[in-house]
Amino acid sequence: MLAGVSATLVSATGGAVDAERAKEVAEIKLRQGFRLCLGRRLRSVGIGSAPVPPAVLQWMRETWTDSVITEGYGASEAGSITMDDRPIEGVEIKIVDVPELGYRASGLPPGENPRGEVLVKTPTMVEGYFRNDEATEKAFDEEGYFITGDLGELLPDGRIRLIGRRKFVKKLLNGEFVSPEKVESML
Repeated sequence: MLAGVSATLVSATGGAVDAERAKEVAEIKLRQGFRLCLGRRLRSVGIGSAPVPPAVLQWMRETWTDSVITEGYGASEAGSITMDDRPIEGVEIKIVDVPELGYRASGLPPGENPRGEVLVKTPTMVEGYFRNDEATEKAFDEEGYFITGDLGELLPDGRIRLIGRRKFVKKLLNGEFVSPEKVESML
């Protein structure tokens, strides 16, 4: 969590402490501060709205070891879809081809995971947009699945790994497609 921190600590006797040890001490103090603020009152934390970098989730889970830390994925129109990348009970997920981005959901060689746009049916999903048949028609496929606009990969264990938003993916000069969310999470 403190990867970019460079520090020199001076011990009580005046000697310098190496930078790695300084980071360890700062990390411990930071965790202790968070634990003291919330005490043992924190039972669970649910995170949503945007993907959380794995390092942040790991840090939170290591800091609040007595608490359940989960990451959810959902949409206003569909409600909750996944919890920690696993579909919630009653949710149906369909991955469809996005040929212009080179994503395929079927006819793949062995070992390649289906990738494409994520469509969902949930028990709490809306039937459509109020007095807006045109928007409703664009938001649902012919089988009644809600078109999320998100790109995802179906992993062999049934989890869904989100890649980015379909409308934000850009094609690089070398022909590779990249999502700004992926680049941002690496910075």
